[in-house]
Amino acid sequence: MNFRTILKRAAIAILAAIVLVYVGDTLSVWHRMAKNTAGDPLTTMTTQPVIEIPHKDGRAEIVLGQAQTQTCVRSLFPHDGYSPCWYIARQNRQPIMMTILPCTAAADRVRTWAPLPDEAGGSSTRLALECALRY
Repeated sequence: MNFRTILKRAAIAILAAIVLVYVGDTLSVWHRMAKNTAGDPLTTMTTQPVIEIPHKDGRAEIVLGQAQTQTCVRSLFPHDGYSPCWYIARQNRQPIMMTILPCTAAADRVRTWAPLPDEAGGSSTRLALECALRY
């Protein structure tokens, strides 16, 4: 066997393992939903966002946001529109970095909050103060 054949078989084996784990996770969630036991597999978690506001002097101000209740699913992957509980718990520990962009126009300004794209190109929890001109 040459290297290319071994590489193809390894890629197929890895892909098959991922599919099997996802199917097993889905069947587990469906089975636990059918039993209709309270809190399994859907759970509610209370999260409180922590917002970090940088100042010009280099210090940062920490502001606690309003507590929010989120429904999550106890599984490895998202199911039925609910995020996994492990993902929500991990996101709850990370502070939201706020970046304040200066306004360049001297006209009448409307200040609105807009999400900034993160470095990976996905959705981000970073917020920016956007200045728009009122026409």
